[in-house]
Amino acid sequence: MQVQAAAEWLMDLKRPWAVGRKQARELGAELAEAVAETGWDLDASLALWLCRTEEGKKAPDNHRAVLRHRIEQLERRTSVFPTTRDDTAVASSTGGTPAWCGICNRGERPLSLMERLLDVGEDEQVRCPRCHPAALRTTPPAKKK
Repeated sequence: MQVQAAAEWLMDLKRPWAVGRKQARELGAELAEAVAETGWDLDASLALWLCRTEEGKKAPDNHRAVLRHRIEQLERRTSVFPTTRDDTAVASSTGGTPAWCGICNRGERPLSLMERLLDVGEDEQVRCPRCHPAALRTTPPAKKK
């Protein structure tokens, strides 16, 4: 069942990363095994990681080959998206997005990374300093003691 879910997830990626049914069957087994071993879920954070454009590099030309390589070489989720440091989620040195803190978005799991917001007034919201990707890019990491 995990292989089928992984295959369907791959077919649902945004173009140009989405794969056809034949390649989805082939890569689905590899992806199901990779997520089981590395702690990822078939969610938006995995899609962002697999379909990223690496800083300082041009966008991939052969998306399917890059996707296959990234699935085969998938790192543990915790090495890409460390979750906390002094009650604050932190991005990794690779520029990853941390796990949702569970506090922002009124305690409801956001549907997108950009919904990681805190209410500060009746009609005003700010980026969550614990886990919003843009807020973390502007906040220097805490110094180690």
